[in-house]
Amino acid sequence: MVPRDFAEAVRRHIEGVARAAAPFFSSGALPPLRSSGIRYALHPQHGSGIVWIEHPATTYRLGRGDCGALAAYRMAELLARGERNVGASVADWLGNGDTHAQVRRGRKIEDPSIECGAEADWPVSFLFDLGDVKP
Repeated sequence: MVPRDFAEAVRRHIEGVARAAAPFFSSGALPPLRSSGIRYALHPQHGSGIVWIEHPATTYRLGRGDCGALAAYRMAELLARGERNVGASVADWLGNGDTHAQVRRGRKIEDPSIECGAEADWPVSFLFDLGDVKP
């Protein structure tokens, strides 16, 4: 099981990166996720216990990102468009210690990882949400 304080720290990290990156979208320096060509890929440090959230400019340059990087990218894009009820949602993946990050828009959850080619083999409906939207 993922400790709640760890999940909260990851959520805040994703949201901080997204807020810092929003001006890159406002200026047109970065394209929307859906037209970026970015694909889902596990981070090279996956499984090490280290959480690393790339800045969206790095994700775009690499052409790939894990769930945290893709959530930060999409959230920054939405913030730049003026959406305010947007946040990151970090979930425990069925209690096995892995986390999965998604984007929350109001009461709806978006999964940028699936949109960018991740196998949807996890039962998303059973993910336990550990984050709340902070307007």
